[in-house]
Amino acid sequence: MNKKKNFLRNFAMISQLSINILVPTFLCLLAGMWIDAKFETSYWSVILLIIGVLAGGKSAYDTAVNALRMEREEQEKPEDIVARYNSEHGKGVEKNEISEKNKSDVS
Repeated sequence: MNKKKNFLRNFAMISQLSINILVPTFLCLLAGMWIDAKFETSYWSVILLIIGVLAGGKSAYDTAVNALRMEREEQEKPEDIVARYNSEHGKGVEKNEISEKNKSDVS
């Protein structure tokens, strides 16, 4: 079951990254071609294609970084999350408060 879940998660990530790159690229290319045809120029397609590729790359990068952060957080133990929170925000939450909260959530 875990292999199937990982396969589906990886397939979804590859699909999402592909869409993040392709959609802005083609939209900008189509807009550039339309502008070039409308105003009888020949440079807007190239300019907007470059902008589309850069925007798609930035979007794919943000998506990948967010996915890696979420995967790391899924693997962390509650104690590690509390320690990181406390180091970022001061004293924060105590370890036993989390274990009591988990017990009350299960009940």
